[in-house]
Amino acid sequence: DPGVGKTTLVRSLPASKTLYVDIEGGSDVLAGWNPSVAVLSEDLQTTHIDPDPAKCTISLRDLVAFLAVITPADFRFVVFDSVTNLEKRMLDVMKSTRNKEFSELREKGDLGEKMQEYLRKFTDLRWRGVNAVILAHTTRSMRGEEGIAFPLLQDKSSRTLLGLVSVMGYMVAQPDGSRTVQWQKTAGVHAKSRYDCLQMIESVGREAANKDYLLEVFRRIHLERSVKCQGGTDPDGDDSKQAPVATPPAAPPPVADQSVPPPVADQSAPEAEKAEVKKEKVKK
Repeated sequence: DPGVGKTTLVRSLPASKTLYVDIEGGSDVLAGWNPSVAVLSEDLQTTHIDPDPAKCTISLRDLVAFLAVITPADFRFVVFDSVTNLEKRMLDVMKSTRNKEFSELREKGDLGEKMQEYLRKFTDLRWRGVNAVILAHTTRSMRGEEGIAFPLLQDKSSRTLLGLVSVMGYMVAQPDGSRTVQWQKTAGVHAKSRYDCLQMIESVGREAANKDYLLEVFRRIHLERSVKCQGGTDPDGDDSKQAPVATPPAAPPPVADQSVPPPVADQSAPEAEKAEVKKEKVKK
């Protein structure tokens, strides 16, 4: 829900390896955490380059084109904040372009089709070893006494997102100020986890506590996947092509890469050549 702390939660990700896609003006909560930021333009169609990086914006088309070529060497995490606001803005642009004050069935149909396409492009990042963290607001259906909480998107888009991901958490602010994340589906919440390492409900603590929670979730998922793969079992089963909201990293957060020693094999090549020359001289 708005204000529950979703944006604050992603601050546990390593800033140097994170791209934060600002869709709803959430950059102001990033003070003290300095990831790369891509601000989506208001009309979604204009890319603006400015000497002041804070004033630069990117169009939705250019953003998608950029996401199609990034690698883990560029970023290990891409945060989309939030797809709920992206869908609303896409509908506003569609109505403006078609000179309509209110959306009709045609607009809702076209919006659903395009939104599902973008959700697939976002989750496809995992195939290049980049982890997508997709934030969304929630709403409740009218089923049951309290309804069912699920992502605030059009029905088909919400179901598409749920089908594409292998991990979906539902974050709640408790009366005492602490926060919890629910990782398993219940009668009242559309959550999802295909990993045993995530409990039904986990405590995130207050804002200052558990600051590494989300990063720790990635590490646990990666460890479970590694153990299962070594045992000859694909943890994804028949759904191995599905990508999670917080996609498990292809490798732990990249700090070990810096410790890899440079190759030394090439340095020995000249010595080998000298040895060959000496052998030739002896033969002569």
